[in-house]
Amino acid sequence: MEDLFSTRLEKLRDWSDSFLDFEGGEPELDGIVNFDPQGFLFPIGQTGNGSIFALWSPEKTHDPKDGPVVYLDSEGSPQCMVARSLDEFLAILPCSTPWLYEAMSGRAPPASQALEEVAEAMEEQLARKAPGKTFSAWWQDLFGVAPAPDPMSILRAAMAQEPTFERWSEQQG
Repeated sequence: MEDLFSTRLEKLRDWSDSFLDFEGGEPELDGIVNFDPQGFLFPIGQTGNGSIFALWSPEKTHDPKDGPVVYLDSEGSPQCMVARSLDEFLAILPCSTPWLYEAMSGRAPPASQALEEVAEAMEEQLARKAPGKTFSAWWQDLFGVAPAPDPMSILRAAMAQEPTFERWSEQQG
């Protein structure tokens, strides 16, 4: 039987809806980082502008299962940890990647507003995919993780965790 992490990761990498500005997959890291990412970074998806989300293994363990999720901006900055685990990332992703980007820079609207906008944008698709379900219930059914009630606290905790991804990546390059 497949473990829960692998199941969630597979569903995320197969993601194809554009309402969150997130496309699952394993995008190439060429030109995004200034070091050899092999064994350290495991891409899980990207935004419409080419910025990448990846699981990070600072110890090069080749097992990203316990690793945090980092954001690698296509323009070079910011590059930082956004969640301490895949589950945390799945809990904050419903706010959308544009909200995450703004939150990293301190300019985001309240997360509840972002989540409400995503839910409204998803209404038509949701009616087809899961009639009678709220966006939050549908997301939890799909990934087994509910949207976070306070995504900003998850993002802040991840960005403050040591070693920071920025400092670590500078040492690699």
